Amino acid sequence: QHVSTGLELQHLPRSYTVEVPARTLSAILDELGVIREIDLLSLDVEGAELGVLQGIDWKRHAPRFICVEARNRPEIETILGSAYEIAEVLTECGLYQDLLFRRR
Repeated sequence: QHVSTGLELQHLPRSYTVEVPARTLSAILDELGVIREIDLLSLDVEGAELGVLQGIDWKRHAPRFICVEARNRPEIETILGSAYEIAEVLTECGLYQDLLFRRR
């Protein structure tokens, strides 16, 4: 449904597949030499939020706050586990929510 809506709104005739290299967020942070604590991670990757969150080494890169566009809140809460709690529901739009999580 997400793809269909996007095609309609952008007046595109069809979708297509593109293969791109991918790395985990922790791999990117390591490459950039990020060693300080991360205050805020803002995550809106058009439905790929679960994959991004699964690519974080939580022992080394656990932000104090995470703002995430959630299309599947229970799965995101499962990934964040007991280390995070919801601080605020910022937006509630039916298809998704923008959630602010705070590290416990």
